[in-house]
Amino acid sequence: MYKILAKTLFVGRKLHYLPSCHSTNDIASELLAQKKATEGTLIITDDQIAGRGQRGNAWESVPYQNVTLSVVLLPNFLHPKDQFLMTMMISVALIDLLCAFLPDGLRIKWPNDIYYYDRKIAGILIESAIQQEDIESTIIGIGLNVNQSQFITPNAISLFQITNRQFHLEGIISRLCETMEKRYLELKGGDWTTLKSTYSKSLYRLNQVHRFQSTEAFTGKIRGVEDTGKICIEVNGKILTFDFKEVKFIA
Repeated sequence: MYKILAKTLFVGRKLHYLPSCHSTNDIASELLAQKKATEGTLIITDDQIAGRGQRGNAWESVPYQNVTLSVVLLPNFLHPKDQFLMTMMISVALIDLLCAFLPDGLRIKWPNDIYYYDRKIAGILIESAIQQEDIESTIIGIGLNVNQSQFITPNAISLFQITNRQFHLEGIISRLCETMEKRYLELKGGDWTTLKSTYSKSLYRLNQVHRFQSTEAFTGKIRGVEDTGKICIEVNGKILTFDFKEVKFIA
């Protein structure tokens, strides 16, 4: 069982802990349907059997060694066209958290993977329920590699592998609740410019020549991200925009 001592108003104040579950996002969805989840409700597990990542990928995590959780937020102050701001918010909140331990090398690989140089340390899965012109609820699933020493996935890395230190998961989660609430309240207060700027400056491979795959392979430079979440890539002096499923990085 976890005891979260975060200095927050609502994120993490209500906690559901499951020693094992298929997916914390699915549990969060069930709690919302049963009207048992308030804003900031946290669902934590030590053993996520069927954790999901972006593009339908599985999330690799050894039980009891990493952070696997979901948080419920109710951003009904956002129009659905602005929902990518939630992606920006949680990505920047994770950077805020990790900067305390890793001052250099942290980047956001569009749209919301957290990288330490060229290796992935955290993943995010965001699922929103939209009702007419409002975002009714958003479930943010987070997988953060903390104490795991070996991975099957070749580009994964953990805090332990980088620092050779073991970390208390409760402390990491408490701090995450704080950074998340801080950035969320900034978003709710209308401070979108700072959030967008911080996200854009943190982009992996920003202004660097890289190979991408769309309908065909091409070389370009990431120049930023539109408010809708589309990535802007300069190709032969022209800015092209791509949605999430329209382009991917070539390693």
